[in-house]
Amino acid sequence: MSDRYFKRGYNLVEYVITKYRDLTVMAIVSDGRVEDLIADEGKKKLNVGDIVIAKVTDITANISSAFLELGESKAYMTLSGDDRVRPGDELPVQILKEACGNKEMTVTKKLSIPGKYAVVSLASDGTPRLHISRKLTDTSVRTRLQDEISPMLDQYDITLRTNAADGAKEDISAEILEISGVLSDILERAATRTVFSRLYESTGLFTAAIRDSRYAGDKVIVTDQPDIMQDMSEAFPNIKIRLYQDDSLPLSVVYKIGYNIESIKDRRVWLKSGAYLIIDGTEAMTVIDVNS
Repeated sequence: MSDRYFKRGYNLVEYVITKYRDLTVMAIVSDGRVEDLIADEGKKKLNVGDIVIAKVTDITANISSAFLELGESKAYMTLSGDDRVRPGDELPVQILKEACGNKEMTVTKKLSIPGKYAVVSLASDGTPRLHISRKLTDTSVRTRLQDEISPMLDQYDITLRTNAADGAKEDISAEILEISGVLSDILERAATRTVFSRLYESTGLFTAAIRDSRYAGDKVIVTDQPDIMQDMSEAFPNIKIRLYQDDSLPLSVVYKIGYNIESIKDRRVWLKSGAYLIIDGTEAMTVIDVNS
């Protein structure tokens, strides 16, 4: 095992992917400290971001809503005033929210494909527009991005993400052209595919998190799962990837992933200052008590 992956004190960001009980977990570790945890149950047939040909089953005009079938799943879609959707229609929709409790999943007709720097989506009224993340508050950055990317407006809306502030014009432009082509291909295939076909499978949780990460420093992906290593090698050819192999010391133990997951469940959350929070969930609300 190379000591590089476990030495601390320099600017290193590790994306550690392993199994913990019945979950696949990724820990984002910055200079030895677990900064974020992402868990994937891996049981869902459809995920947020997937694009599927759905069938409209009912329209409720008084709440401007449509109800749809997506194979074995049911979905709900808010309609705008100019929507002309009728029961029996088959149309491509994108999943916005997963089903929760008695609430069905939420979908939209405004298809979009995200990238690291930009999101390309169908224009709401047929007129393509450029949008820039509100998190980018520097006027000079917003003006630069406006001048560089506006000439690329063609048939789709373009939304520039916060990562665009650090991206080169050539990289942003290449990404927009690539994902615009993906969206065009989806629309073309939608005209000939059968109902309930999946036209687009969203990027996995881990891939999206690594792609969108703004942690600075040398990046490395560490996993003990050969299939995940293969997927990550294809998705990130420029990031170093290591397959961890040590049966005597599991990867989840090396990075204290189990400890960090279990600590999330504690009512008491310690802060760096020495103070702590007490978090209690009730039926009506979540109560947070600050103890200094």
